[in-house]
Amino acid sequence: MRLLSGSFSKVNACDSRGWNAFHRAAAVGTVEDVRSFLRLGASLDLRTEWYGWTALFYAASHDNLETFQAIAELSGDGVYKSLDGDGWNLLHCCVYFGAPRVMRLVLQQGIDVNSKTLRSPMAEDPKLKNKELTAADLARYIGPKRYRMFLDALIDTKRCADLEDMDVFWDAAEDVDDTPYEAIDWKLLHWASYNGSPRVKSLFLLKGADPEHLDAVMLEDWTPELLVDGG
Repeated sequence: MRLLSGSFSKVNACDSRGWNAFHRAAAVGTVEDVRSFLRLGASLDLRTEWYGWTALFYAASHDNLETFQAIAELSGDGVYKSLDGDGWNLLHCCVYFGAPRVMRLVLQQGIDVNSKTLRSPMAEDPKLKNKELTAADLARYIGPKRYRMFLDALIDTKRCADLEDMDVFWDAAEDVDDTPYEAIDWKLLHWASYNGSPRVKSLFLLKGADPEHLDAVMLEDWTPELLVDGG
């Protein structure tokens, strides 16, 4: 930042992918870095070629709560409805990249938990190609730990009641490699039980989940309780 004097005239200069120094500062810098760039005229709206991200999305993906808040405060009304070039909102971004602090903030600010992405090529993650995805879909796709992070954030911010379609496991296991339990028709209660999350399991039971799940196809007819006990 010391290289950026008050007369620096190329603060919005970008590389061939549309990245610039302000995007980097938003991702891994400090509030002081962000404010210095903004004083020099950095654009909050400049988008990269990669997913059409602004500095706000880089701060979110890196869970840089301090720079995220600094940028959000200056972004005007509707900032929590921001979308990238593929229709991902900030919650999609936080879930996919594992950003629990910013995730809680955007939930507190009323972000749409059921918003679906656009169908896009997703060259970096072909299994998501041409799918319309909710944040819950992305969390389940990535795995139990990420899904638990997402649901814990919903619980902590009291947004659980807003989540739709909680009783169906999204099938992201078209090309499962030697992972039997991912290829089975598990309900979300099974998933929560397998991952050892009492809070999440209690949430599903309170919302009326069947503890036996007789309609689910289970490995050796295991129930959620057997999964918790280790079979």
